[in-house]
Amino acid sequence: MGIEDRVLEKIVPSREEEERLREVVAILKRRLEAEIGDLGIDAHPLLVGSVAKGTHLKNPEIDMFVCFTPSTSRKDLEKYGLMLGESVVGGEKHYAEHPYIMGEFEGFTTEIVPCYKVTDPRKKMSAVDRTPFHTEYVLKNQKEKQKNETRLLKQFAKGTGVYGAEAKVQGLSGYLCELLVLEYGSFRKVLKGASKWRKGAVLELEKKASKKFTEPLIVVDPVDSGRNVASALSLNQFARFIQLSRFYLKNPKMKFFFPLRPKKPTKAGIQKRLKARGTDFLTVAIKKPDMVDDVLYPQIRKAVRSIANLCERNEFVVYDSGFHVLENEILFLIELKSARLPVVRKHKGPTAWVGNVDDFLQKWERSRKKVAGPYVENGHFYFDLKRDHAEAKTLLRRELKNLGLGKNLDEVVSKRFTVLQNEEIISEGYLVPFSMFLEKSIQNPILP
Repeated sequence: MGIEDRVLEKIVPSREEEERLREVVAILKRRLEAEIGDLGIDAHPLLVGSVAKGTHLKNPEIDMFVCFTPSTSRKDLEKYGLMLGESVVGGEKHYAEHPYIMGEFEGFTTEIVPCYKVTDPRKKMSAVDRTPFHTEYVLKNQKEKQKNETRLLKQFAKGTGVYGAEAKVQGLSGYLCELLVLEYGSFRKVLKGASKWRKGAVLELEKKASKKFTEPLIVVDPVDSGRNVASALSLNQFARFIQLSRFYLKNPKMKFFFPLRPKKPTKAGIQKRLKARGTDFLTVAIKKPDMVDDVLYPQIRKAVRSIANLCERNEFVVYDSGFHVLENEILFLIELKSARLPVVRKHKGPTAWVGNVDDFLQKWERSRKKVAGPYVENGHFYFDLKRDHAEAKTLLRRELKNLGLGKNLDEVVSKRFTVLQNEEIISEGYLVPFSMFLEKSIQNPILP
């Protein structure tokens, strides 16, 4: 039995599981229809997503839309959508363009999402209104055997850390996986096609794009030519998917679908790797704010850039930067050529034949930061000045609150944060995230 057949044995729901799923979907529909009738509103439930298209893996989520007539006000759509979800599923309120309910129904994670029933996806009244058209398109064009091909692609993307269009992952959505299989024909053909992609690759299943896109991969939505289905795919994830496709085609292994659990790192092992690199590491640890991932992760990425830029502005050479999200904490990780600089720095000024040279000399001659000078090199005047921050750890402790990391992260940082360096990171017990940051292998998921 080949690798892909073995994978399918693990991921395709059994006949009994499919029957149970169909029963639960039918019960959910009946409950929603009854509640809609009791409320006296003009709406109907519609199954969408992977379960509707038959491309779901084991233990799938059920995506049930409640379609309202276009004459329904946005206020009523949100009000009744939440009422229906809370009544039938319970669960918690989540937010996209408008609120929806996610909870558990008969053992399945279930989303109840309100939308408008429009006749043309280009005339959508909310972002989710085109989703029923996605379901219809895939059902109309998908061959029966392609369902399992899509399942293979989804599991491959999951196993390699590239599955999910949410901000946390910035990868391939389920719908994008389905379209790629429709375009190329099979799982392996998708990987062969991807291995030849270049930045800006364009796939047009039906129509040419009605606008210009700038993302690394452009897959024109067959039901809305003004939308790029691959817009969430980041440049790094795009590059990873291309190379991982090549790796798999060259040497297929189960670990691409089901990655091996990494060995638990040890203090001694990390200390050895730290010594071998000859660089310095800093970690900023803050409390994880209680907020949805799609709002949190853009702020985290902005914060990483801001911290790295702060170090660079103060002449620390940044080798790498990243982050790791734990259950209750966020870790920002920075690798520097050195976390300590000379106490003095050379400050270059104008030449003798520039009009403002006197101002330059007078300003720094009187400065408390002056250590030596003025002196001339290559026609320019210089002073040796005392640095504001000779140690990166001190720099971060003093300046982090002033960076503007993002509204929610700023609130957390204003209350408490911790800066650790080298051995301190190990002693604080952050072995797993620190080890992942050190390893930097593209075959490991970028995020935990």
